[in-house]
This record gives sequence, C-alpha cells and structure tokens, in this order.
Amino acid sequence: MHAIQDIPLQSSTLLDTYDLDSAQATVARVLKKHDMRCLDRTRDHKTRLNCLKLADVSLVYLHYGSNMVVEPGPMNDFHLLHMNLEGECDIQYRSKEIVTTSGRTFLCSPSRPTRFRWRPDSRVLAVRIDKQALNQHFQTMTGLPVQREIEFEPELDHSTAQGMRWLSLLNFIDQDSRQPDGLWSSRAGAGQLAGLLMTTLLMGQPGSHQELVNRPLSPAAPRYVKRAEEFMLANIQQPLTLADLAEHVGVSPRSLTNGFREFRGASPMAYFTNLRLERAHEELTAARATTTVTDVANRIGFQHLSHFASLYRRRYGIKPCETLRRHRN
Repeated sequence: MHAIQDIPLQSSTLLDTYDLDSAQATVARVLKKHDMRCLDRTRDHKTRLNCLKLADVSLVYLHYGSNMVVEPGPMNDFHLLHMNLEGECDIQYRSKEIVTTSGRTFLCSPSRPTRFRWRPDSRVLAVRIDKQALNQHFQTMTGLPVQREIEFEPELDHSTAQGMRWLSLLNFIDQDSRQPDGLWSSRAGAGQLAGLLMTTLLMGQPGSHQELVNRPLSPAAPRYVKRAEEFMLANIQQPLTLADLAEHVGVSPRSLTNGFREFRGASPMAYFTNLRLERAHEELTAARATTTVTDVANRIGFQHLSHFASLYRRRYGIKPCETLRRHRN
C-alpha cells in the first residue's frame, strides 16, 4: 500500500477552525510566518491542521478548504516537502509555476522564495526538516562537512522506486502515530524516525549532495592512509602539517592527498580538522561543570578561539558554548 489513507496524523490535531486569523497564527507557529489571503468572497470551510513532531522533523497535515494564496518567502532554516494527498496546488518556485498533484512531492530549499496557491480540495501532507539537523545528518553519514547549502531537485515522482520508498515510510509513521505507545512517543524512537526520513531523502533524492552521500564502497585504504590516521589521532593536539604527515608515513604530500581524497573523501588536512572537531564535540558533551570552551579548544590544539567556534558551528550547526550549555542542563 503506497497511498496514504484517510486523514493522516489524526491523533495530533492542533487546529480545526473557521477563523482565518487563528489558522494563520497556528500555521506560522508550526511552519513559519507568512502572508495569507483568502480569495473567496465567503469563507465557510474549516482549516484543519494536524502535526506530529519527531525531534528536528515535523509532519504536518493541512487543509484550508478555500482558495488561498500563501506566501512564506524563503524557508530560511528548514527544508519543506509538500505532498498533495488530494486536489492540486500551484507553486511559484525558481521563477516557474508548478502544479502539484497527488502523484508527486515538491521540495522547497531553504533559500528559495516560494508562493503557494491552494484550492478548496487541496489536502496536503508536508514534512518540515530543520536545515542544521539535515546538515549534521549528512556529516554523520559521510564524515564530511557541508560546504554549501544542500539543495534537492524540486520534484519527487511517487511512481519511482525512491518515491514508493518515501510514501511507504510516511505511511509507516502515520500508522505508528495512531498508537499511544508507538515509536513516536519516546525521544529515542522519534529521533530514529526523524533520522530514517533524512537518510531516505539524502540517499534517494537527487541534488547537490548526492555524489558524496552515495559514494560506492572503496577497497580497503592503503596502509599509508591508515598510518596517517593513527598519527593524527595520537597527535590531535599538535599543529600537524601535510608535510609532517607525509614524512611520517613515507610518501609524497601529493600521494597522501590523492590517497585521502580517494579513500576518505577529503584532503588530509580537512580530515584532520574533522577529527579534531569530533574530539572537541565529545569533550563538550561530556564536560564537567567547570569546563570552558577555551579549555576544550586549547586541549584539542585550536589556538584561535574564534576560528574554532566558526568551524564548529559550520560542522554541528550550533556554537560550542551552546553545546556546553545544553549538556550541562
């Protein structure tokens, strides 16, 4: 079964109203602030909104029951996946107008302005994925930092293998949400469901990221690559250079760089920086009450605190001081 049945997320209703102001306020709270206009002379249909929050991912069922124009602009800090269960919506995106139907999911990137025209029969299931959470998930999957914004191809056809996997996963989560003790009801279970949604999207939907996520398994890395890794870990607090690493393993800097790019997907120095950031993250999440960000940065070998903070935020989506504060609390 690939079609989502009935009204999804029925156990998670947040809104059921005729009041337009209330509808706009609730949608703004769940998704983002937006301009909204009802094009009908009279408004005699309810707006219904159901929402299931799974860690940094939210599933939102929305039905306005009227001809509506919704203008959120760019999503900024999240990716939005828009799927018509019934009816159609007109979406202006990338200077084009696209008509979405029940056979496709439309993907909105964070930095792209978007405008929606809803019709009275439009029933939509949307998936909101936090941008920083998706970046972190990408980094966990690949071991590589996000160099630029992840941007997906804007349409996902439900008749493809990836489309059917996506629908099956949403179906499973919808059915789980109807059980009081479902996976969604615990923090661990909700986190796993959110991670599965992000993995399915990153591995299956074409975009700027796909070549890195779907790299084929390489043969075992040569010994000099593994020796360089061991040397990095044993000297993580030292200001190692490419020349230091090459000299230690007995190959030229060019050979070492080529080996790391082929078998680790990054240059030796980028790989070393990622190891340091991972060690810093581990220490911040396990820090004692008296530990400071400066203590951790110096211990790992980052001499310039502002540079460390910038690299850390790019990798983990938050400042190191915020990580420290969260885990102390």
